[in-house]
Amino acid sequence: MDNVKYISYSDWISLISDVMTKGLACEELGKLKEVYPYSAGESYDIMIYNQLAKLEKYMLKESVGSFQKQMTSCLEEVDLEIAERAFARLKRHYINCMFFLQIPDYSESVKSKMSDEIIRNMQSFIESFVRYLKRIEYIDNSVFIQDYVYICKKNLKKIENMY
Repeated sequence: MDNVKYISYSDWISLISDVMTKGLACEELGKLKEVYPYSAGESYDIMIYNQLAKLEKYMLKESVGSFQKQMTSCLEEVDLEIAERAFARLKRHYINCMFFLQIPDYSESVKSKMSDEIIRNMQSFIESFVRYLKRIEYIDNSVFIQDYVYICKKNLKKIENMY
């Protein structure tokens, strides 16, 4: 972290806005991970926290939406590789959502609050996805669905072990 580039609050907000406009694959997300705001007192921390909270909400929503589309495609095309790629992408997005943990001068209490909120949201998503898996397994007991459910549960465990 020796070559950390400090930027102004307005530049920080601009990067966050760009990520929310352009999506999770934009280069601004990479820039956001590389630059850190300088601290200008407690009010500054609150402003940054509010903007990061909005970004985190957006990132989770986009990650889950993309994941759900890929899983629907997996079922439509009867292709388990799509499910594997969907989970790999969801894991990458989860890691990206936690980038703020690397900000060295950021308050530990704020990092903890944000991390707890993301984990709570992921747990809620996983619980609803497991309920969905039980429903489709009950409706269709084919070999493909059994394999699909197995792959999903295995990957969900890996994601749960990440937090």
